[in-house]
Amino acid sequence: MLSCHRMNITARTASVLKIHMQMLSNKCLSAKAYIFEKQFVGFPKPTDFKLVEEELSPIKDGEFLAEAVYLSVDPYMRAYAPRLQTGKTFIGSQVAKIIESRHEKFPVGKYVVGEFGWRTHTISNGKPMLNGVPQAWIIPDLGNLPLSIALGALGMPGLLKEFNFNWQKGGRNSSLMDRDEIILWRRE
Repeated sequence: MLSCHRMNITARTASVLKIHMQMLSNKCLSAKAYIFEKQFVGFPKPTDFKLVEEELSPIKDGEFLAEAVYLSVDPYMRAYAPRLQTGKTFIGSQVAKIIESRHEKFPVGKYVVGEFGWRTHTISNGKPMLNGVPQAWIIPDLGNLPLSIALGALGMPGLLKEFNFNWQKGGRNSSLMDRDEIILWRRE
């Protein structure tokens, strides 16, 4: 009778612990984000941005929580800035570590390159953005190379330096989505 009673307590304790762990994983987490406050002229100034703290909701099925490790600061950002809406998180890629996940393709502990902007934490579903660009992708094992290489030499700046785009159709004002074919070639 005593061992049966202990089993019931253990089962009840396990149930309580499970509920407690769910509550801990659903705790509110905050993220810091650099908000694009005003259009800049020339070089950006600290007053063009505002650092804010945002509360993140618990992740849902099919989502993961990523914590920034490296943020990109690229020359293209100055050219894009006039087209950006103020009051939003500033654009940019980042290398981030998945710290919580309810998405089978994005397991905890993996690193991703994400189009999350300048923020410390992001909840993502990993689906492509409206322009078709992946929002996040897993970084393959880079061996002894630093993770930051995924934003530099293996990222957009490095690839644009190494490759040139040549479109077979379309004029100056057509978008990439309007093109029938994209040819990449290596500069010799």
